[in-house]
Amino acid sequence: MIDFTAYPVGTSGTLTGSVGSIDWTLTSSRGEIRAPEACTSPVPELACVNDGLGISGSEISGNSKDYIQIVFSRNVALVATWFLDLFIARDGSNAEIAYVSKGTPSGVPDVTVVADKVYPGGNGYRKAEGFRLIGTTFSFFVDPDGNDNLGRPDAALAAVEIAPVPLPAAGMLMLGALGGLAVLNRRRQRTA
Repeated sequence: MIDFTAYPVGTSGTLTGSVGSIDWTLTSSRGEIRAPEACTSPVPELACVNDGLGISGSEISGNSKDYIQIVFSRNVALVATWFLDLFIARDGSNAEIAYVSKGTPSGVPDVTVVADKVYPGGNGYRKAEGFRLIGTTFSFFVDPDGNDNLGRPDAALAAVEIAPVPLPAAGMLMLGALGGLAVLNRRRQRTA
């Protein structure tokens, strides 16, 4: 798991890191990531030092232009994501919604994460799992129409979980065949 809530309050800019031999870079549509607020309610599985990552403020605002994007050095399987500050309107008439897409947001998102807590009711923690998106680039953004009716639609990215993507069996067979051909070629050169 890459836990973005473990970064110190006040962290900003482009974030980088690695999971094993896989490097990653986190940026936003505006170029800067921010973690300006302290976490006020403990969250299962997360460090909860900060209240998640946002863009230019404490959250990703729900408009068609704001998104956080993570780019990995090779294909990975994104298998879970955590958001904070996703809430349902007190009267139940509306809810904040976060999305995950492969690549840059366009068209229908690949994963939809709907709020399941009413504000004020903790930190709006929501984990989405049970999906497997394979790629190098993933974007996280908020629905401009989903809202808790208390302010603007927004949410903070808290964490992601990835799994390695093994080379296909055909790729391994091809590598083995090429290695075999190289050995045969060397033997022929020695006897000639």
